[in-house]
Amino acid sequence: MKFNKWTLGLAAIGAVSLTSAARADDVTNSLMTLVGSTTVSGYVDTSMNWTPGTGNVIQPGYSYSGGKADGFNLNSVDITIAKAEDETEWASGYDVDVFLGPDAATLGTGFGNSIKQAYVTLRTPIGTGIDWKLGIWDTIIGYEATEDPNNPNYTRSYGYTIEPTSHTGLNATYKISDAATVTLGIANTSMPATINGRSALAESSKTYMGALSFTAPTNFGFLSGSTAYVGFISGFDGGTGETAQNLYVGSTLNTPMSELKVGMSYDYFYSKQGYLAPNFGSALVDLKQSWANAIDLYSTYQATDKLSFNSRAEYFWQANLTGPIAAGAANKVFAITETVEYDLWKNVMSRVEFRWDHQAGTPEGGIVAGTYNGVYGGQSTVSGIPIGTKHNDYQFMANIIYKF
Repeated sequence: MKFNKWTLGLAAIGAVSLTSAARADDVTNSLMTLVGSTTVSGYVDTSMNWTPGTGNVIQPGYSYSGGKADGFNLNSVDITIAKAEDETEWASGYDVDVFLGPDAATLGTGFGNSIKQAYVTLRTPIGTGIDWKLGIWDTIIGYEATEDPNNPNYTRSYGYTIEPTSHTGLNATYKISDAATVTLGIANTSMPATINGRSALAESSKTYMGALSFTAPTNFGFLSGSTAYVGFISGFDGGTGETAQNLYVGSTLNTPMSELKVGMSYDYFYSKQGYLAPNFGSALVDLKQSWANAIDLYSTYQATDKLSFNSRAEYFWQANLTGPIAAGAANKVFAITETVEYDLWKNVMSRVEFRWDHQAGTPEGGIVAGTYNGVYGGQSTVSGIPIGTKHNDYQFMANIIYKF
């Protein structure tokens, strides 16, 4: 062990011992190594929203839509501190994802609505290596992410809305080959719950999940690099403790035009009792054996390094097998979203978006039966309660995100 001259001088007068200095030096070196491999990243997410016409109290029920009409918004602030696993056989790492703001409050993981993910990663050298996550982590299914910058469109799909967002538990990922990867997991609950939350009625019962992904190899021509994904989650929700299941199938395909990618996803949700998917009615009524489906089609055209055009078309339908889903909620919705992104400033994602949601079915239930035929709006009221009067909702939005 080599010591600098100042340490040797202090040792000579008895101020420190060389043994303690050696230990302190080891701690310092370990700390510097850890800090050197740790990354800090994140973003600040803001938006502007205009909903034409009057009466916008009742908005379409996709995730994070509430309270943003006709105004300026801070959506969220995300700070991620992480150390990725290295290439060694017994590698380890961690991820802490701090999520703040109104979207974080909607996510509802608790603990001040500030932690979205926090887990330890471990690798065991079995076969090609098993990578483990223990803690709270993002759900293993879905085409879209909770973080706005990671999605082709600013607003969320109905497919995302009926999926779980995170789980507290343990999962393992194994690379079968260069083309195929499998993920298996066990968690406390299947549907939204606070960190460490348990199912209300299921006691020690747990939620189980699995997913298989496939990436087309280089000999697939223009399709090489395309991905296909299938996953399921089955267990108990974090509210009533009743059973809940999710099935997801998705794919992103390259095309003969290198600038154009297309994608699709299908989501299915079923709950024996008590969880509305999505909860976009103003009052819940008899939520036994509800189910929901969502089909989403995507396209992205990367015109230049800075300019891209992103489209999404979706069809959503839901039902409750023993009664209305919710007062005023449509049982069928058709939606179109068009997004233009042009990143003019360095580190800034800037995009404008138009979204149209159409009530394609009949409102289920009703606060006052027969008083209205629409689910959106809310200018008219009965006993002070907003009542939807519109079949269509139109929104124009701008989304500005600074990424660091």
